Amino acid sequence: MVKRICKGVLASLICVVLLIGCSKEESSDEMAYTFQSNVSLITMEGVTPEASYVMLFECDQEGSKIKNNKIEPIEKGKEYTFTADPHAAKVKVYYYHKPMYSSYGGSTIGWIQQVFYLDKGKNVKISITGESVIGSSEP
Repeated sequence: MVKRICKGVLASLICVVLLIGCSKEESSDEMAYTFQSNVSLITMEGVTPEASYVMLFECDQEGSKIKNNKIEPIEKGKEYTFTADPHAAKVKVYYYHKPMYSSYGGSTIGWIQQVFYLDKGKNVKISITGESVIGSSEP
């Protein structure tokens, strides 16, 4: 009888320890970023661009590229979320958009001239608008 009580108490203690250990919240060092393009990518109703994509380059503190994510095709207003490499410190954006049926062959190609810095435990928002500066050189 005493053995049964001891086993029951021991089992109860183990359950309590497991519940306390599993419910403990840990702080996350994970970094994430969400990309969204608010630039109109449709040239005619229902017609998608001939080609459009974004390359998101994750870079270390010195600016060396360590990982990239490609979004193709891009949907206006849609959010794309990525978990960053643990060694990444910032994100650089390369943007390419060639409209379908463009009579002048115009395209938007280049680097967004802003660097987006990552923050541990947070999700950084990267939003491209018609006012975003695009240049030919990497920022």
